[in-house]
Amino acid sequence: MTKEAREALVLEHRESENRHEVGDTLRAFGHPRYAILATGQVFDGHNGELYGFPPAGRALR
Repeated sequence: MTKEAREALVLEHRESENRHEVGDTLRAFGHPRYAILATGQVFDGHNGELYGFPPAGRALR
């Protein structure tokens, strides 16, 4: 992946977070891995409801 393509992907990921479009955010990368530093939770891969995150519209807004 070129630097420009990677930057575009990261920008779209960030913008989808700002729009609260959780599904788009999680689909941005082929293998999602998210860490919630405050709790130490790690969600690695495509497992569980919204990959381990709470349902959209509840805790993420």
